Amino acid sequence: MRFILSLLLVISLSSVLTAADYAVLVGVEKYGKSTGLNHLQFPEDDVEALATLLIGNGYKTNNVSVLTQARSLDDPELSPTLRNIERELDLILSGLSASDSVVLAFAGHGVKFKDADPSYFCPVDCGLSKRTNLLSYASLYKRLLRCQAGRKLLLSDACRNDPLSASARSAPSLTRPEPELPPGSTVALFACKAGQEAREDPKLKHGVFFHYVLEGLRGKADQPGDDSTGNGNSTVELTELAAFTQNKVRSHVRVAFRTKQEPELKTHVDNIQHLLRYPVLRLDAIPLVITNSIGMKLRLIKAGEFQMGATRSSAALASVFETKAAYFDDELPQHRVRISQDFRLGVTEVTQGQWRAVMGTTPWSGKSSVKEGADYAASYVSWDDAVEFCRKLSVRDGTTYRLPTEAEWEYACRAGSTSMYGFGDSLGSLKDYAWFDENADDIYERYAHLVSRKRANAWGLYDMHGNVFEWCSDWYGEDYYKASPVADPRGPSTGSSRVARGGSWGGSPQSVRSAFRGGVSPDYRYHNIGFRVLRSSVLK
Repeated sequence: MRFILSLLLVISLSSVLTAADYAVLVGVEKYGKSTGLNHLQFPEDDVEALATLLIGNGYKTNNVSVLTQARSLDDPELSPTLRNIERELDLILSGLSASDSVVLAFAGHGVKFKDADPSYFCPVDCGLSKRTNLLSYASLYKRLLRCQAGRKLLLSDACRNDPLSASARSAPSLTRPEPELPPGSTVALFACKAGQEAREDPKLKHGVFFHYVLEGLRGKADQPGDDSTGNGNSTVELTELAAFTQNKVRSHVRVAFRTKQEPELKTHVDNIQHLLRYPVLRLDAIPLVITNSIGMKLRLIKAGEFQMGATRSSAALASVFETKAAYFDDELPQHRVRISQDFRLGVTEVTQGQWRAVMGTTPWSGKSSVKEGADYAASYVSWDDAVEFCRKLSVRDGTTYRLPTEAEWEYACRAGSTSMYGFGDSLGSLKDYAWFDENADDIYERYAHLVSRKRANAWGLYDMHGNVFEWCSDWYGEDYYKASPVADPRGPSTGSSRVARGGSWGGSPQSVRSAFRGGVSPDYRYHNIGFRVLRSSVLK
């Protein structure tokens, strides 16, 4: 059975577009055996990518609620159960005013029973045989009608074909959900026409439809071209998003799968042309992610403040590591740091292919504990080597690249979090975000792994935990935190070792924490150390 995607854009016409405020994003990938529902591949990736996009465009992290099974390992209240979903919806929607905006997104299975009209979204705890714990789209529409927000956007990523396995006993009682018309002054953009299947493509790491919706919202729908009606006014209008998504999805599925998938619009509104001109998203004049001359993606990191280092309260987690404390003395005291300037940071660690493009060498060749390939993290790179790479890339691109300071690195790693890892405190989730001893060294995969194969953090950065240690620009000082300035700390003025951060594929869970620090001789080259680069200029 194929997983179908649909997108409902629910837009209030009662007010002008305002800055986005809140979001509730729900992704369900794995359902219990008793449901007979197939496991899905990309719902969590879809909503996590959307969360990253929204936060990158000004949403406050605390105003974006993401409910997934992965996040529930850290906080059970974030499990995508019916109770939790309805609680988040009621908390957010009931308190909004005309000056607010809200985005809702649902990714998972959807069903419709043959003897009943409503279509349903399937939370993780749904029961199809007794029709329990199902989220009715009718009830969701009622919530949206009561909500006073001036801008309401609903992304509904749910099955419209039969979501059950062939052996499911309850299959005869179900049918694919019909594309229900949203109420009032709303418009729906579905992933495909009735009877068609929407496709997932592992090469995209998303459903095909959701991939192009995200691309469109990132700005490509606003760019003039053959695949869009974009006018380049730094606003993604509904007509632009619809045209871009329809053209891209139709073409991609035809070429990749030799079949049809045609997104379509549905609405109750008579004045459709006026509605289609409604702006969906204001674009930042500065793009969130850019690609440089060697294909390296660099993510915009906004200036801000955070608490750097460990806290003594982490001692409560000591039993996790079977040690006296979950921190080391050089991580204390935890202290406030202000990063005063925006910057761009490599989305991944520098790869072997990127290194060769700039340096023309392969320092890892013939060495132990190495797997070669363009997308593997570069290793056997000293601090001096990394600095030289930055110098040559700066000359090549006519801008300034450098190693991040230790403070910039931890700020980006934490991505707004205050927990042990950028995603929370759960060791159970660590393997989803990091290459470390448990899923690399202990199973004899003793080498720097392919980049971006694990989950990204909230700011879209991969492998901030594990894979290879990453050089920072600072000299290492064991007691530096005791005298660190608040604004843009850059480490001691002298020293014998440079800071390395993030841990490696051979490291323990304790050594891949956000706060973990290491001091390494700048001429050190080994299989567990590499780097990522910072670009000072945030302009494309």
